[in-house]
Amino acid sequence: MAKPVEPESFEVTEYGDSGRMDAVQGAIMEIVDEHVSKVPNINVRVTFMGKLMKLSYHCYEMHLHQRLRQVESDQETVLREVVKLLKKEFKGKTGEALTLKERKDLANSQIQKVSLNERYMYVGWKFFELE
Repeated sequence: MAKPVEPESFEVTEYGDSGRMDAVQGAIMEIVDEHVSKVPNINVRVTFMGKLMKLSYHCYEMHLHQRLRQVESDQETVLREVVKLLKKEFKGKTGEALTLKERKDLANSQIQKVSLNERYMYVGWKFFELE
């Protein structure tokens, strides 16, 4: 019978500290659920992919092709306000500062026509690294 091999060392992986990251993500999701307005045609959603946080701005608009610049401006304003709110509320809930580094290379948007009329869904998103 062979003797069991004892490990010489342990590897440390980036997902090894998932307890803290889960707490940070949970606090952020709670803040978004509590404070971000739920206007019928505009919403902000948050999702996580590892240490990346994706803030998505969703809205339904009529005749979007005529109002695209205004909708993009509204998206910038709303997402900037949400990030500001997240930092303030996170500090209040946890006592720690929330550090977000925007990944501008990952920001994008898409437009989908959702009816036979001139109704469109606009989705724009930004990514932030949680530090």
